[in-house]
Amino acid sequence: MQAQAQQAVKAHTLLYSRFSPKCQHFFKYLPPEIMQSLKDRMICIDHPTIREMIAVHPSLQITEQPCVLRHLPDGSISLVEG
Repeated sequence: MQAQAQQAVKAHTLLYSRFSPKCQHFFKYLPPEIMQSLKDRMICIDHPTIREMIAVHPSLQITEQPCVLRHLPDGSISLVEG
């Protein structure tokens, strides 16, 4: 079942903060091949303008970082936080 859900995902985007202990821990244990595949789809939310853009986005209600946005074929986005 999980493999089917994974196949349905079109893309992933990672939102992170360089100052978050959870993000630092996440990056410490992230396998290099996954880090490489995400490198073009990583957004640092430390800049106030970026943070505000994400905060006001109608489809995103992010409360924790890191946060993985799963872009689904129907155009919806599912979140995996913390």
